[in-house]
Amino acid sequence: MDVNRLEYLWMRAGGIDRLLSFFCFAVLAAVIGTLAGRWAKDRLKPRRSVPARFTARRSEVCRHKTSRGESTTVHFYATFETEDGESMEFSVSDDEYGRLVWGERGTLRYQGARYLGFEQE
Repeated sequence: MDVNRLEYLWMRAGGIDRLLSFFCFAVLAAVIGTLAGRWAKDRLKPRRSVPARFTARRSEVCRHKTSRGESTTVHFYATFETEDGESMEFSVSDDEYGRLVWGERGTLRYQGARYLGFEQE
């Protein structure tokens, strides 16, 4: 192989590295932009307090492989039904998850898709 061919291959590989780096940066920027947009959208919505009933809860277990082995994350969700029949599910803390009692009535506080609390009657 002559020198020109090696230079061509070397430059082409550098171009692929740059393209891959740009692609990873673009994906990261899109994810951060989406999360920031969702946060801003929820922040602009009014805080609401409505009469509601706690109707269901669920948990989701996520396993992650790391360099040190495997880790597990548990996400907790609670579903509420308002007086007008609308059902809403929110992500809640593990303490809140354990405190909620099925069928309990109270005041649901939320802002957009963000859960702010549930006060029992």
